[in-house]
Amino acid sequence: MSYHPVEVHYHTDPHGRRVPEAFVWQGQRYDVLSTGRSWQDECGEHVLVQSAGGVYELMFDRQVLTWWLKPPVGPQMV
Repeated sequence: MSYHPVEVHYHTDPHGRRVPEAFVWQGQRYDVLSTGRSWQDECGEHVLVQSAGGVYELMFDRQVLTWWLKPPVGPQMV
């Protein structure tokens, strides 16, 4: 599954981590209800988020300063 460009509204916590609050995908705003596991790899900073539409993976690419989204799969897909 591929990533899609997405607009993310976030704040930075005291440790410098980006904490997503909402994202806009395909013209619809999704409020982040909770955040889960986060990690970093060669692609960027990843974080799992829960919204009313399911669990999504957001990734911040530090090289181009762009957020990406991996949509959910299966029955929770919007």
